[in-house]
Amino acid sequence: MPKMTTIIALLIILGGLSGVSAWIIGPTRGLLVSAQDGSLPRYFSRTNKFGAPVMLLITQALIVTVLSTIFILFDSINAAYWLLSDLCAQMALMVYVIMFAAAIKLRYTHPNQPRSYKIPGGNKVMWFISGIGILCCLTAMFIGFIPPSQIPIDDVFLFELFLISGLILFVVIPWLFTKRLLST
Repeated sequence: MPKMTTIIALLIILGGLSGVSAWIIGPTRGLLVSAQDGSLPRYFSRTNKFGAPVMLLITQALIVTVLSTIFILFDSINAAYWLLSDLCAQMALMVYVIMFAAAIKLRYTHPNQPRSYKIPGGNKVMWFISGIGILCCLTAMFIGFIPPSQIPIDDVFLFELFLISGLILFVVIPWLFTKRLLST
């Protein structure tokens, strides 16, 4: 059925575009709610007549443009794609490290808070379980700094510098916004 190849290819492209549009507007809507709650600077809460968060979309476009320049810096598109995917995974793992640490902190600061599930065994078991989670995440993050041998990465220093810079940038900026919110 050779004619089905074209139809399947078009459906894959349509599915990809649908997924990208959800990835774009989903986080932006979440950030809009944060801006309206005062967690972000007020100018991020402005919307146009259609309800689209203009400043957030412009900021998102600038970030994507800057991140896309990685394709210019590397000789291989595979290397650039791997680096961006690796940065995304590193940031997701960082969120899990923070969540495991928060679980430990909440066990001490709000021990009697009703929860849908509570790890049995007291604080020692909480430390053990969360510690294993943190250790696994940090190990995976460490492994992410080692470029795979199948992907041609000429400058490992640039690869690692990009990952470290991206992690610092995408962790420090939200932390500064949170610190600003808590100080007001």
